[in-house]
Amino acid sequence: MIKKTMIRKSVISIFLVFLIAVAFGNKITYAYTIFNEKINMKLRATTISTDKVITVSNSDENIERVSRGEEKNIPIESNEVVNISLSKLGRPYVEGAEGTESFDSAGFTKYIYGKYNVDLPHCVSKQIQFGKAVSKNELVNGDLVFLKTDNQNLSIAGVYVGNNNFVYADKTTGRVIKGSLINKYYSDVYVGARRIFD
Repeated sequence: MIKKTMIRKSVISIFLVFLIAVAFGNKITYAYTIFNEKINMKLRATTISTDKVITVSNSDENIERVSRGEEKNIPIESNEVVNISLSKLGRPYVEGAEGTESFDSAGFTKYIYGKYNVDLPHCVSKQIQFGKAVSKNELVNGDLVFLKTDNQNLSIAGVYVGNNNFVYADKTTGRVIKGSLINKYYSDVYVGARRIFD
């Protein structure tokens, strides 16, 4: 009886995710796994097209399916940090500001992580000392990324938001923007990353 109920719930979940994907309509493939420890069952859906992020979670961690097929466990706080970062796109860059409506580079990350009781200093070169170092190919949502756009000091701290993108307060454009680590400019000045939530 338990197996039939779980299978029915899983089929309904897949159907609902499919309906959501159809409603959003664009072409990015998303795959997810449902696992129930009580009956040791895995159920997979592999082709749902959307340009939106769909998160299915039943614990304190989310599982991100990456294109190579491996899974990465991502703490819930990391995805919340991404959502807050994206909500600040377009806000003005103001030297020395650390929120709630204007930021400089270190002030942006200080504000975002401060929402989760992480007290980062208001200095990019000191923020890189927090958390643990991660390589570029290990980046997950919520990691801090650091760039050096002048020859002497670290100048940008941003929040990694997935798909090689990060959000940061940009002095040149005067606002919070999204950058891509695939872009040659950002790739050339990339210094490293730190994981705050583990």
